[in-house]
Amino acid sequence: MIRKLQHCGGDFYGLQFNRDMNELCLNETFIFSSLWTNRKTIHLNNTNSYYYLLLLLGGDIEVCPGPLSCFDCSKIIKGNQGDIQCSHCNNFYHLKCFKGSSSEEKCFSCAHDNISFEIHNDHMNDNSNEIPELQHMCNQQGLVVCHLNIRGLLNNIDKLEIILSNHNIKIFCITETHLSSDVLDAEIKIPGYTFVKLNRKLGSYGGVGVYISEDINFNRRDDLENKELEMIWIEIRYPHTKSFLIANLYRPPDSSKYLSGCFNNTFDKVLETALSEEKEVIILGDINCNYLVSNDHKEIKCIIKVHGFDQLVKQPTRVTQESSTLIDIIATNNASAIVSTKVIPCDISDHDIVGFVRKINNKKFASKTITCRNFKKYNPSSFCDDLKKCKWDTVVKEVNVNIAWSLMKSLLVQCIDKHAPIISKRIKGRLCPWLDARLSTEISCKDKLLRKARKTNREIDWSSYKRQRNRVNNQVKQSKNKYHQNLINENVGNPEKFWKNIKTVYPLNNKDSEVCRLFNVDGVATTDNKLIADSFCNFFSTVANKLKTSAIPFTNFIWCSQNKLTDRMTPTTSNFSFNYTSVIIIHKYLRQLKVKKAAGLDNIPPRMIRDGASVLSKPLAHIINLSLKCGTVPSEWKIAKINPLFKSGKTSDLNNYRPISILPIFSKIMEKVVHHQLIEYLEHHKLLYNKQFGYRKGKSTELAVTLFVDEIRGEIDRGNLVGAVFVDLSKAFDTISHAGIIQKLSFYGVQHKELNWFKDYLFNRHQVVMFNNFQSKSYPVTCGVPQGSILGPLLFLVYFNDFIKVVKHSKVIKYADDTVLYIGSSKVDDIQSKLEEDLNQIAHWFHLNELVINTKVGKTESMLFGTNQRLKKIENTPLKISVNATIINFCETYKYLGVKLDKSLRLNQFMDEIYRKASGRLKLLNRVRKSLTVHSANIAFHSLIVPLLSYCGILCLGAATNSNIQRFERLKIRATNIISGKTSTNLKIPNIINLWKKRACTIVSKVIQKDIDETFFNYFQPLENNTRNKGILMRLPKVKLENGRKSFRFMGAKIFNELPIEIRHHVEEKTFSNILNKHF
Repeated sequence: MIRKLQHCGGDFYGLQFNRDMNELCLNETFIFSSLWTNRKTIHLNNTNSYYYLLLLLGGDIEVCPGPLSCFDCSKIIKGNQGDIQCSHCNNFYHLKCFKGSSSEEKCFSCAHDNISFEIHNDHMNDNSNEIPELQHMCNQQGLVVCHLNIRGLLNNIDKLEIILSNHNIKIFCITETHLSSDVLDAEIKIPGYTFVKLNRKLGSYGGVGVYISEDINFNRRDDLENKELEMIWIEIRYPHTKSFLIANLYRPPDSSKYLSGCFNNTFDKVLETALSEEKEVIILGDINCNYLVSNDHKEIKCIIKVHGFDQLVKQPTRVTQESSTLIDIIATNNASAIVSTKVIPCDISDHDIVGFVRKINNKKFASKTITCRNFKKYNPSSFCDDLKKCKWDTVVKEVNVNIAWSLMKSLLVQCIDKHAPIISKRIKGRLCPWLDARLSTEISCKDKLLRKARKTNREIDWSSYKRQRNRVNNQVKQSKNKYHQNLINENVGNPEKFWKNIKTVYPLNNKDSEVCRLFNVDGVATTDNKLIADSFCNFFSTVANKLKTSAIPFTNFIWCSQNKLTDRMTPTTSNFSFNYTSVIIIHKYLRQLKVKKAAGLDNIPPRMIRDGASVLSKPLAHIINLSLKCGTVPSEWKIAKINPLFKSGKTSDLNNYRPISILPIFSKIMEKVVHHQLIEYLEHHKLLYNKQFGYRKGKSTELAVTLFVDEIRGEIDRGNLVGAVFVDLSKAFDTISHAGIIQKLSFYGVQHKELNWFKDYLFNRHQVVMFNNFQSKSYPVTCGVPQGSILGPLLFLVYFNDFIKVVKHSKVIKYADDTVLYIGSSKVDDIQSKLEEDLNQIAHWFHLNELVINTKVGKTESMLFGTNQRLKKIENTPLKISVNATIINFCETYKYLGVKLDKSLRLNQFMDEIYRKASGRLKLLNRVRKSLTVHSANIAFHSLIVPLLSYCGILCLGAATNSNIQRFERLKIRATNIISGKTSTNLKIPNIINLWKKRACTIVSKVIQKDIDETFFNYFQPLENNTRNKGILMRLPKVKLENGRKSFRFMGAKIFNELPIEIRHHVEEKTFSNILNKHF
């Protein structure tokens, strides 16, 4: 009998056989770790026995090892030298090298690790995921910085997250990230860290990045970065410590086509520039230059040495069975500041982690704390019971708005503090929730096997490690996928949690919420949170006035120019008056509050307001009605809390942040009441420009773009060219004059106490900035509408409404402040002169109204549309339109409200963009598919990809070529395969073209039902000879050219007429949409 034995952990192998066969001399049972090492004890008597032995040796786990080697010093154990064998791992040692327990005959590693290969969750050690060498380094006082060539971040993000979650590493540099623009920041986000990256611009692979703990004050030094180098520079700052620079560098191998021919010269100049600041510089990275071979890349080593850098890594950093090299470096010009360096074995890639600890004067890093309410013991029923006990009659009887609100706030806050008290909470990096005890033990086993294989370099140890590594890799993926699947399945009945989990697994936002803790304030870098908060608030309060001062000659606009604002306006004969609101309406608005919205400066949470709506609606209705009656807004409701939101550019520049206003909850309820009454009045009396598509019910960006494109196609079909100017304003919402809004409201019939209410609402407003839990001083807001408010956008439309009065020749379409002027003519000179005249009239209007045109490239631009034949004849005569002696940039493509328009309206670039974005999201869905069920994946596709494919698809119905259609069909097949996975399901993925057709038929039906913006009421005309037998048919407009046939006016009618008669019979019914869904 022959049996092959293998320990469950992969550390021990052997062979067992019975000597009861004729060819074997004894009838006994033996167990050997290897036939080779026990070959002398086996006696074979015939030829067949040698065959059996050869067969056994062919599958033997331990190949011929030759002379024994010491496991500690790796030197040969000679015959005259004493040796000892570990009883646990069976490794041999010199007696002088053996550091374990002699009595138990266990080596140091086995005696201390004592890792059991049988996995028991009950005996799981909390620190089982800690790598001993790395943990030892992290326990030292100072700043822990590491580097790893990760060989693909996206594929190894889970392993890296485990390491960062279990070790206190402040900065982790990675090279060879292999990232592209398709990879979203959310996919590589690790909780508790900010990630900065530099992708390889030309070609794939390469790239560098740095994970920086959120408690580190840093700024990226892109002024030191060079396009010839894959190198990121960051500057680290601590209080009472001089700042120092850290660079993360990747130099491709000599064989790579991406290695710059001038690498050495560029690297030399960059180091010279960095050192000119006389700061400490630390360079980490993979430079593909072997420091174990003195003659390898002498030039690079010389550059590093000449600039005064010491290379601190002395051990190999890339160890395989075949080779051992030192190509990952830590170089510094101040070695005395480095406490220790270490090379840590790691199985993420074929490179090891290299790390160091730098001295820091600060004894302890400041942890991030936030102030929040504690809802742990919150009970809505108990809260409502206590609210009912409050004396709300004192509020209802009060006739002063501010006193009434003060009384209500006092009673309310007292109850809120009782049931959800304010606490300070320390924020820590969240551990991987999918990392269970079993997986942790498997990871520990794998790490031990790697260290053992590195020391012995024996085939048996490498094989054991590789098997365990592959097993762990599969288990990590399975564990993460199972965790997300369970989380999503558990919350299928809870839409809010379901979508939160879907977005966690399937992130679409390509912007990471990058947080900077170091800012330039008046030219000085600072990390003082209070000073930063004050600087932000001052900047946001004054930026609009500074912009107007620099762009517009100084004039006392507020009081001297207001009579000119309404010169062209005709006062309306109608009058607007407030209607008092009811308790029922207030209760409805309170119940509609979104509980996840942030609280205002009063720190009253929306969740508790919604829970107490039945009690709070009466006193709140009284305060709102009192405010409308007296024309006074509670002062506290006019103070906004501002959160700075990073846009793009340098994170340390205040100008690269957008203010996000958070107003008190009750202020928003009052604004909702006023907004409903004002928009109803303006729409009923048709006081707003009918082609203003922004912030109005029944209007949308899709309808605005459709109208614009169809009118251009109509002009082209008549043989004309079309010139257009797309106008963009700088900080439009922030620069409008409060006095100007008041004067224009009065011309639209807002008078008396109503006008006084709007005056009080706009004037004497203040704002504070919250930054890292620090509150700034209060600063006044002297212009602009409150962003984040409900009334703000509507007041902007009122202010911007009479803009159309100054336009003489052009047609105008507006979406909020996005404005396009266009005019058709057979002559370019005629188009140019009329557009320029209108644009200068508009510029004058902007001047009077304190608005500023943004003339930067990509913002305000001109464009000429026409057929290819007509455009070729005037190829060298672009539009030259100037405003205030500034030439408007002429372009051949422009992205208008999300649709990329080309000069011939072929829309190929728009369809390419749709395909590229949808394909990118589909790739992401494929990457996370294993974490989703078929049902969840299907929901994610229809909710997050289908809208992308559908938006303005009606414009492409006549423009899509066979090539475009085939590409979208392949996209559908890919989506079906990804969503269904390996299961055979009756999954129905909609055809992309059918999505466009369904949307077209839906719009036609809305036109027939008059359930659409009045601009489109006559867009489609029914045939006069429609009969019940034929159903409703649309009249096809007469067109001459291909461009006319591509218009939605033509294609919409054509596609609607192609519907089966039984469907067209139901076009006037509310169920028509459901019928279309079944048909397409």
